[in-house]
Amino acid sequence: RQARRGLCKALNLPQDSWEERAVARYRLFLFDEGVEVEPDARSLGKGKRRQRGMKLEARAKVIEQEGLVRPAEALRKRVNSFTSGVAMGGEPFVKEMAKNYREALAREKELKPSHHGREGDASATGGGSGFFVMRG
Repeated sequence: RQARRGLCKALNLPQDSWEERAVARYRLFLFDEGVEVEPDARSLGKGKRRQRGMKLEARAKVIEQEGLVRPAEALRKRVNSFTSGVAMGGEPFVKEMAKNYREALAREKELKPSHHGREGDASATGGGSGFFVMRG
């Protein structure tokens, strides 16, 4: 809730307008500012690597939809965020799960858990290092 209010403020909208107006404007902002840039683009300079981001086709679709998200798409994204996680818990637990997951699937790339929550939060799964999530 706090993050949404902050984004409304940053977008110069009333802080209680997330669902009505701000979510669409925020999507338009993300797809506009986050467009992929090719290595030969002047904004990157010579010899630079490609800047990953949104494809121009995806940006055009979001602009066409005026930033709005269909309820079915919003639900799919929300469900996906819960189901794509592999492990959640304290840092030692999630790091151990990442190691086991990588070995079991013979993956070369190391999976790095991401921190969620504030530093020093006590986690129910051990340790005072906060809450970590690993995605597959």
